[in-house]
Amino acid sequence: MRVGREDEGTSSNKPELGGVVLALQSAALSEDALLLCDNEAVLRVIRKLVGQGGKATLATAPDADILREIICLLTQRVRAGRATFLIKVKSHRGEPINERADNLAEEGRTISDDDKRWDDRTDRMTFEVRKWDTAVRSVWTNSVRNAFRKQAGWVKLQKVRATAATHWTVRVWYRHNQRWLQSSKEGAEASKSGSFKNESQWGKKCFEDLDQRRMGRPATSTWSTDFLLREGFSREEIGKWLKNKSIPWQRQRRLLQVVTGTFPCGQQLVKYGYKERAECTLCKKAHEESEGSWKGELPKETIGYIQSAGCLGQKEVVTAAHNACIRELLPGD
Repeated sequence: MRVGREDEGTSSNKPELGGVVLALQSAALSEDALLLCDNEAVLRVIRKLVGQGGKATLATAPDADILREIICLLTQRVRAGRATFLIKVKSHRGEPINERADNLAEEGRTISDDDKRWDDRTDRMTFEVRKWDTAVRSVWTNSVRNAFRKQAGWVKLQKVRATAATHWTVRVWYRHNQRWLQSSKEGAEASKSGSFKNESQWGKKCFEDLDQRRMGRPATSTWSTDFLLREGFSREEIGKWLKNKSIPWQRQRRLLQVVTGTFPCGQQLVKYGYKERAECTLCKKAHEESEGSWKGELPKETIGYIQSAGCLGQKEVVTAAHNACIRELLPGD
């Protein structure tokens, strides 16, 4: 059998589900049935739909028409008093029946367009995801969502690298003779090589150079952004920590809020319109508890400020945390 609806994208699940339909149709209602499948994802979605008490729905399933037939066939077998076992087997291990199934699948691909099944177009929006010189069409799936996220992340990355490139031009390219706009040695080399014309790589080179020079100012806009741009031990390590299922979600959420600048501190609440002033409530509370008076305006309550020892309300906790980190980093006696 050939499975259609290619204009909405192709996946291994769709033909595998079609194979399950054909297998169930060939199984007699007078006997129990044993289905061997080498696709764990297919078995998982079927089990989710035939279980009791779940909230599974076909409304958002990309292959709802095929799944509906599977559910109807399984229901018929249940009403006939016959058991159906769905067993996962390893693929490409020389199992004769599994190899025969692969051969039949290849034959199915050669069937004409007129004999395709499950080819009715749905009302789902179709997306085209491009990667280098190839393009893949698909309805909304996790892969499409991840492609959106990846592209948005790439655009953001290029913007902050462009900031580093601007800073490099001021601090390195013309740093000695800004008045007359005469290039330094590094600027002349960059101009001669033409490396600054490569937009995708120039910002990266500028950031790496400024980060190594340690000129007392962030290479980008903030020190936190600089940290996240360092490859190998910033984003990668944060990603591992966020994927660790043993970490409570509350802690992961707090890290995401800090990294994305959405932690509900005073400055962020002012931005959202929930407060009129971004004064640090922790400093204010510390002064009230010490019965002291604050001269002048309170500091702004930003995530960076309340994570520093400069915040009176956090000074003791932050200092203890820093000391604990130092003790872990320094070798023992």
